[in-house]
Amino acid sequence: MEALFRQALGQRLLCARHQAGLTQQQLATLVGCTREALSMLERGKNLPGVAVLATLAARLGVRMGWLLGEEKGYVLEYPGETLRDHD
Repeated sequence: MEALFRQALGQRLLCARHQAGLTQQQLATLVGCTREALSMLERGKNLPGVAVLATLAARLGVRMGWLLGEEKGYVLEYPGETLRDHD
């Protein structure tokens, strides 16, 4: 069950990063982690702590609830850009 949760969170994180037009290195720098650590999150190998999750959501312009799978869609902070969840 935890593995599925990690994978789903990683897919949402990857999707939001692509939508924001950021590379792994750019986002890692904004969040204050390594590119390798971010890669592990996106591949569902690790779970972020609450502080990192909040920072990721803020830097990507998404709600934490969406990253956690509690919401079906999200809206970026940029006007007119909407992305629907794939679930």
